[in-house]
Amino acid sequence: MASTGHRSVRAPALVLWGERDALVPWAQGRRLVHDLRHARLVLLPELAHSPQLERPDAVLACLLPFLEAQHASRDPALQPR
Repeated sequence: MASTGHRSVRAPALVLWGERDALVPWAQGRRLVHDLRHARLVLLPELAHSPQLERPDAVLACLLPFLEAQHASRDPALQPR
């Protein structure tokens, strides 16, 4: 990864990676998660470079709980009125 701009990201991040991605090795996903302060890596078995196209249901199964947890953990003082 040539860019280092992602290191300034402070928001929680969910990194979904296809186990069979032949274009970008999952070691880069591990490095990305290491560089991000609040990130979690999910390795999706049997999927390649575009898991959102290959198995949208599997991506959604990871994404929804992550988003729900982020919403539940928000500071109530920051909620819109």
